[in-house]
Amino acid sequence: MHKIDYKTYTKPSDFVRFLEGETRLVIVSGGGMVKKHGMKTAKGYVPLGDCTETPDCKFCLQGNEPKLKWIWIAFLPKERQVKVLDVGPMIGDAICKEAREKGIDPNGYEVIINRTGTGRNTQYVTNLGAKVTPTPADLAFIEPSKKFLIKKYFEKQT
Repeated sequence: MHKIDYKTYTKPSDFVRFLEGETRLVIVSGGGMVKKHGMKTAKGYVPLGDCTETPDCKFCLQGNEPKLKWIWIAFLPKERQVKVLDVGPMIGDAICKEAREKGIDPNGYEVIINRTGTGRNTQYVTNLGAKVTPTPADLAFIEPSKKFLIKKYFEKQT
């Protein structure tokens, strides 16, 4: 059990959150792209599920347009956490374009994301940094955490 620090408390999540300022993370998996359905409500965004990308997708038939998402598993060294990096085109496309320009796979590279503004005025500046060699202690932490997130969010449950 972890003690709650009420001064810095935020609701726990398996997904990377971008607070105002700089977020540094290391991509520790291959990347993927998926179309996801969701809807905005008065209290926020409600995910509905992945688009089947077939003519009989129930959400598409209801007129819900899917959004394209880029997904990786990331290690946040400062927080010592492994989380799902699930982002839209502003960040996802920037990572992919910079990786293409540098001729690299971003797996194993530091990504620096700087967030400014709030609401509709939010801007993200993304830079692909240097290759990171994790320590044996980091690897011992990253690998089981990564496997847990992959099983929880990406493997089909039967």
